[in-house]
Amino acid sequence: MLSKSSILREKDPIEELFQKDIEKETIQSERFRLLLVSVSFALLGLIFTLGSFFAREHIERVIGPRIDRFAILSAALFFGYALYCAGVRFVFGWVSRRERHVPLVTRYMNAFIETSAPTAVMLLFTHFIEPRSRALYTPAPFAYALFIVLSTLRLDPKLSLFTGFVAAVEFALFGLYCFAQSNGNLGIVNNPMLHSGKIFFLLGTGVAAAFVTAQIRKRQLHSFRLLQERNKVTSIFGQHVSPAVVEALLNQKDQSESRNVCVMFFDIRNFTTFSEKRSAQEVVEFLNTIFAFCIEIINKHNGIINKFLGDGFMAVFGAPLSNGQDIRSAVNAANEIIARVAEEIAAGRLPDVTVGIGLHSGDAVTGNVGSTSRKEYTVIGDVVNLASRIEQLNKQFSSRLLMSEDVMRVCEDLAPEFVSETQVKGRERPVKIYRLA
Repeated sequence: MLSKSSILREKDPIEELFQKDIEKETIQSERFRLLLVSVSFALLGLIFTLGSFFAREHIERVIGPRIDRFAILSAALFFGYALYCAGVRFVFGWVSRRERHVPLVTRYMNAFIETSAPTAVMLLFTHFIEPRSRALYTPAPFAYALFIVLSTLRLDPKLSLFTGFVAAVEFALFGLYCFAQSNGNLGIVNNPMLHSGKIFFLLGTGVAAAFVTAQIRKRQLHSFRLLQERNKVTSIFGQHVSPAVVEALLNQKDQSESRNVCVMFFDIRNFTTFSEKRSAQEVVEFLNTIFAFCIEIINKHNGIINKFLGDGFMAVFGAPLSNGQDIRSAVNAANEIIARVAEEIAAGRLPDVTVGIGLHSGDAVTGNVGSTSRKEYTVIGDVVNLASRIEQLNKQFSSRLLMSEDVMRVCEDLAPEFVSETQVKGRERPVKIYRLA
């Protein structure tokens, strides 16, 4: 049967295309992240600018008389970063529209510049407040964690790890700078354990962001591969496979196996005469109508339609999925199909047609036959040939549902009628045939 390893042993060209699509989505995600950062910097610049006017007294207590210079420099810093992020976003969009790749070094440089924003803000504060180590008490250090979290939108675990590393190193270096400029008033740097704890927290946050990003990429690829497997299963079995059968196929490992199955052949009587009197469109609509509920019924009874045969089909019960009552399921499905055909005719949704069904049970070899580019799930064995011969006998006995003795034994409670012991083409011994409808 199908196996995940056999389906995807070699790198699929479609998977490579998917990887390219992921790269495009990564750029779009990067642009969205840059938009968030740009807007955030612009808002901070606006807040600092307005604050210098409406909360001048409160800020002056912290900054001192140089508040106007501080307001100008802080606004320039925040608006400058906002313009920078907007510019990078524009460049990334330009590259994406031309289906080019953003150089990896460019992305690392951008990550470094963005992550350095809190450091730049703290350095700005050191020129206006005393002692300079008080800059470590400002909200700026918390922005490092925000940049690390937003780095997950880059969809690159290495960039997330790099962002955490840059944040930790710059915060550590800023602490050493404050220590060198402290003149004995060390502030928070006086407690190395507390400062080191924050450094390791930033490193750990970077590692966590990298792990989350890696998991996102892994899950994306895993979901794509599962979808590819399902598509390949569907291409082998057609679009008429129930979800339960698809799941069974995905979990099977052997390419072929011997199973006991019940095979159903379905045929529309006098279809040639029927189609001669109608247009091609009418014939197709008729087949679509009758096959639609047949597929539904067979799926409901845990069978699959293995192949369509013009005005009929071959269905299998017991492979690739068995419910332990495959013969009974096939008989129930056959009875329901016959009843549904009669119901549709009575309601005027189908013309007055007659169908024939043949059932036989036995051992068969099931598996995929074909090449890597085109495979078909096949049931091979005498059980298939005999089921087809039994179906053809419906013409001879003017019946709608015939079965072999193997099938009859399981559904004796339905009182199938013995019709004949017939010599079937291709078999030495005569076959006992029973009629249920």
